[in-house]
Amino acid sequence: MTKKVRRIFLLVTVVLAVAILAVQYKINYDINKEPPSQKWGKGKFLGQYKVNSYPKIQIEGDKYLLAIGDKSKVRVIKIDNMGNKVGEKEIPVKDEIINNVTFLKAKGDNYFLSWDSRKLEANEEGYVILDKDLNKVKDGKISGVNQTVQLDDSTLIRAYDGWIEVEDLLTGDRQKSNIAKSDFISGAKISKDNYLIMSVTKDGMIKYCTSKGGNLGEPKVAASLNLSTGQAILNTTVGIDNKYAYLILHKKTKFGFEAEKYNFPLEDMAKYSRGKMELPGIDEVRDVTYVSTENGTAKFLAGVSRYFGIKKQYEDIAEFYIKENKITMGDFVSKSRNVSSYGSSKGDVAVYCDYMPKNEDYKVYVTSLKDAFKNENNGLKREEKDIAFQDTLQGFVYSFVYIIVLGIKWILPALMLIGLISFLEYKFSKKTKKLLYIGTAIITFLIKYEAIYSTNYKKYAYYLPEKFSSVTLGFFICLILSVTFYSFGYLSYKDDLDAMPVAKFIPYLLLDSIFTLMVFAPFML
Repeated sequence: MTKKVRRIFLLVTVVLAVAILAVQYKINYDINKEPPSQKWGKGKFLGQYKVNSYPKIQIEGDKYLLAIGDKSKVRVIKIDNMGNKVGEKEIPVKDEIINNVTFLKAKGDNYFLSWDSRKLEANEEGYVILDKDLNKVKDGKISGVNQTVQLDDSTLIRAYDGWIEVEDLLTGDRQKSNIAKSDFISGAKISKDNYLIMSVTKDGMIKYCTSKGGNLGEPKVAASLNLSTGQAILNTTVGIDNKYAYLILHKKTKFGFEAEKYNFPLEDMAKYSRGKMELPGIDEVRDVTYVSTENGTAKFLAGVSRYFGIKKQYEDIAEFYIKENKITMGDFVSKSRNVSSYGSSKGDVAVYCDYMPKNEDYKVYVTSLKDAFKNENNGLKREEKDIAFQDTLQGFVYSFVYIIVLGIKWILPALMLIGLISFLEYKFSKKTKKLLYIGTAIITFLIKYEAIYSTNYKKYAYYLPEKFSSVTLGFFICLILSVTFYSFGYLSYKDDLDAMPVAKFIPYLLLDSIFTLMVFAPFML
């Protein structure tokens, strides 16, 4: 190989490397700059807290109030419609474990903020009343409260041992009903002043009662649980459309986690059906919460597993809808490399929390479906550029790792063939040596393409971005790389036919393999 050809070879090698890495970076860049969905904007960071319950949202004019449990304190954060903090109140909660936070509108333009806490001597509900400027008006405790559930903006359920209480914080009206001690109570609003309350009792019964016009009815048995050995309920939620009430149980089993959905006709709760809670195109469903009912359709949020971009499995928050027992997938609310959970939504805003394992806390984000919010927050963020670069670098490293995992499928046959030719090369004429070199390169290319095709275009086809989804394009990429490197190898061998063929073949075999895997390895598992 002359000096001129050698310089061309080095230039071509560098140009190919830069071009491949640039394309990979552009793919990762495009993936990372995308918002969670067309509907919801990118999350705006609010703070990092020890979150331990679902945030609650209240709307105050053109502002939003968020109540967030933060280990030994409760925070109330006021934000504007762009997600900017305009106020914050911290309420210390000493010597208590917060299990749940409720945040309701109360009399006189005030807010009622409460939290469940468990103590050795007794469970109780702590509360504070805040004015519209988040100044404390009053605080106190209610003893014996095992659980609180927020039904709407102003209505609260309290569960005691053997009975429940429903209170309207705007009117001060309270109703009581006897019910067996329950581990899980949930409820939903059917219509104005009409609520459905469901509970899972200690003896494995699902009970329900209704609150209509200020009158709380006696509980009735709707169904009995059918828990297998090793199963345990983690949480429940109830949602309602025009015809059904849906009780969704999130369970831990011997094999992991699963969600189960009970479907109760509102006209006759005894005629229920049940089945595994599944969402179309989603691997796992967790932490389901009811949001609201609009136009006869129940809206929920859930934590889900989904694939996004190149080999990225995200644990995100997504919407889904149920109408007349038919489930429809909605839009994704979050897109994060961390596990997103504790999703809450109200009106045109949503809040979610990303778990940070290093500090064992959560980054809290707010998002909105308003165009003004999306225009301000959907721009490319610095961390998204960094992630795109990290993903590109990771793909480059994969190209070397996959030489052992995948490249061996064509490298080993090529080495055996070129080794045999090298062993017998003294018997061949110069013309035969050239033809055998070319033949080995062609056979190696065919084996290589078969390996890439069966892996990328069959086994892991769903990982391929649209730009690489064409089988024809994949063929020509493999062909161009092989022709490029083996051509230079041939020129090197042709100038020194007395050299061992294996010495003139291996360097170009490795270059062809590495560059091919630089293109395709990032799209393999």
